[in-house]
Amino acid sequence: MKKSLSLPLSRRLDTHFLTCSAIVAGVSTFTATKADAAVIYSGVVNAPIQPTSVNGGMYFDFELPGTITQGARFDTWDVNPYESGTKIYINSNTSMVATGTSATNLLAGAVIGPDSIYNAVSDRVLTVTPPESGSVYLGFKFTSNNPSGTAVMYGWAQLEITNGAPGNLVSFAYENNGEPIAAAAIPEPSSLGLLALGSLGLSQLRRRRAA
Repeated sequence: MKKSLSLPLSRRLDTHFLTCSAIVAGVSTFTATKADAAVIYSGVVNAPIQPTSVNGGMYFDFELPGTITQGARFDTWDVNPYESGTKIYINSNTSMVATGTSATNLLAGAVIGPDSIYNAVSDRVLTVTPPESGSVYLGFKFTSNNPSGTAVMYGWAQLEITNGAPGNLVSFAYENNGEPIAAAAIPEPSSLGLLALGSLGLSQLRRRRAA
């Protein structure tokens, strides 16, 4: 007697869920690889910017978000906020979205890229006008520390500024493949959550069959 080649429904459903999970896993791996060449975010740092400059204020490097110093300049620094954040001194590898020597206060979502208007090369000290809300996004372009990487990259920094009181570097981010970046852009959540949902569906199906 010829055996049936069809699988029982339960086994076919198991195979279906496992296949879906494998597909999602592949998508997740691709997404993670793609994210390696995307937005690099400092996370919320909330580093104070003192009203009185102490040995030059704060220094940070977009590519080294864990390196924020107070009054201690280091070799690869990009941006130096001081006087509560109302003044910005930029390194020679960095430019800032500005009109003349006045930094441009950006709204969340504003695009920072090659078409933005930056300070003149000779203007390395810029003034930031405290916004009514107290929080402002500033745009930058800078040359990478990595000579084998993308030459020019774009980033943003969020500052909280109050005249006469300590300012605050809230966070910053940059696009590490040389593409423009939107102010306030942060990395997208991982797709691994989809894989977890697929696994959950499979386990629930098995529990129903066992009941």
